[in-house]
Amino acid sequence: MCFFKDKWPKKVKTEEEQKQEQEYIKATAGIKNIGDLIEFIKPFKYVSDIKDNPEVPIWKKDITKVTGQEIMDFLNIKKGELDLLDGSPPCQGFSTAGKRQVVDSWQPPYKTYHLKNFDCEDMAIMIQEILHRCLGIENPWFVIYGGYFMKAGKRTYSEHAVCIFENSMQMNYYEFTNKTYREAYNPINNNIMLYGYKHYPEGLKYYERRNTQGKIVDKKRAWIGYIK
Repeated sequence: MCFFKDKWPKKVKTEEEQKQEQEYIKATAGIKNIGDLIEFIKPFKYVSDIKDNPEVPIWKKDITKVTGQEIMDFLNIKKGELDLLDGSPPCQGFSTAGKRQVVDSWQPPYKTYHLKNFDCEDMAIMIQEILHRCLGIENPWFVIYGGYFMKAGKRTYSEHAVCIFENSMQMNYYEFTNKTYREAYNPINNNIMLYGYKHYPEGLKYYERRNTQGKIVDKKRAWIGYIK
């Protein structure tokens, strides 16, 4: 991922995308509380789940050179036995073939709803939009961190996006990290930027916060430091 190219979903939509957006708005109209929102996002699947399921076969081939017979042989089926073949293109940032455009834009909420799969940025953007539009939460934030953590004894770098918002009744902040809803931090002894240390205890490198319009309202694109 790259912080220096704005990957916020573009507002210009095709006719098909406008239709998808209307379907998304209709589908989310019944969300009246956090419980409804949690139920709504349950069917969505994280795009990297495939990495955790090595039994799923992956063909690293040029799809234009794959024949129908090759597919039938692989599936051990005969002509007329296949009901549906989905040829949906993957996000270029996760594709193992082609141009490998790892700086492709994040998905708009209606696209995430339509595909039923997401990266952490996509889910954070959709959650942010629903919290604001359906539940009337004034300032849900899209927040992305980049930093280091220990994995298999090795200091590893990654980036992670969450949606953080204030629960004014409890004087506390909560977050959706992918599909998990949980308490984030208490503003008396913490803040949104420092909360990133909990995700990256081996050092926080990047931090960026956006409002519901996608405007960057706070950022730090330099070494921030270690957890204290």
